[in-house]
Amino acid sequence: MQKLFILILCLFFGHILQAQSLSGHISDSATHRAIGGASVYFLQLHLGAVTDNNGKYQISNLPEGTYEVEIQVLGHSSLIEQVNLKGDATLDFV
Repeated sequence: MQKLFILILCLFFGHILQAQSLSGHISDSATHRAIGGASVYFLQLHLGAVTDNNGKYQISNLPEGTYEVEIQVLGHSSLIEQVNLKGDATLDFV
């Protein structure tokens, strides 16, 4: 009985702790050109990434949940979006 309980407990926490990832593309709304060097940052998790020269980013090993993501680009206003992570997701910002 104790082994069954431990097995169920492991399966439950294994599902909760499964890592998510977020990837996407950031581009200028006026020119639609990719923005390299933009910061994509999860405020509550203190995790983030910087876009490459093609405006692409990827952040891995994120826990499931709802978070605020801040996008910062030099010379532009910051943008904060709420993101609900349940599995791997793609999110583009313009």
